[in-house]
Amino acid sequence: MQNRQSPGRILRSGGSRIKLDSVTTDPINIAHIPVAGIGGLGLVAMAAVVAWNVPQIATAMTIAVVAGGALAIGLIVWHRRA
Repeated sequence: MQNRQSPGRILRSGGSRIKLDSVTTDPINIAHIPVAGIGGLGLVAMAAVVAWNVPQIATAMTIAVVAGGALAIGLIVWHRRA
């Protein structure tokens, strides 16, 4: 049984503490999820929710969305002027 004691730590029933600051980001890879129907879309949505709640991945996703949007707008403007 585990009780949350303070942010970043879990206190086990035996009294030992485990640090949760080093969250691994390796298991989240939606590239191999087959998006077939509603079930596949649900898996992609859950992967996005999990990824958004891991701070390192959320930061990378935010940077990618902002940079991708800026690139898209730049390419549209460049294409219209050409």
